[in-house]
Amino acid sequence: FIELDHNHWQAGEGYKAFNYQGFITMWGLSFYMYEGIGCVLPVMDASDYKDNFATLLTIALITLFTIHTSFSELAYYYFGDSLVEPLVQEQIPMTNTGYKVTMIIAKLLFVVNIIFSFPLLIYVTNQIVESYVFCKMKYSTLRTWLKNLSRTVIVTIAALVAYFFYYQ
Repeated sequence: FIELDHNHWQAGEGYKAFNYQGFITMWGLSFYMYEGIGCVLPVMDASDYKDNFATLLTIALITLFTIHTSFSELAYYYFGDSLVEPLVQEQIPMTNTGYKVTMIIAKLLFVVNIIFSFPLLIYVTNQIVESYVFCKMKYSTLRTWLKNLSRTVIVTIAALVAYFFYYQ
């Protein structure tokens, strides 16, 4: 908002209120906002308040939609066609110490978000793998340790995939 105020609330260069060429692409990219939707059923299953879950889910999705849409529209309005970085944080000019500190805090919060949301996303994978691998095994200490080992292997594979795809 500060930069928009300095710019007298003028739109960025190349800003179009509606882009007919990129409209279909926008729909595809919008679905990434709901990347955690696969966690809904397991979270509902673990919830103590299953009767209110539909209302809670609706409110959460409307809130997410509003925040994501508002932020992306504001970023596009400010940057226009010059928005080339995948993360908007990389696009913000580092003209003074206040911006640098703000970006460091934003990046740290992004990392904290990823760290705390990863267990929710990996929970579904663990449930599926464990239902196939350990379905006929009796409850025992060995089963518990093998489940912990399978979870460690899954997280390690996810980390390796992330590492190798990052450098391509």
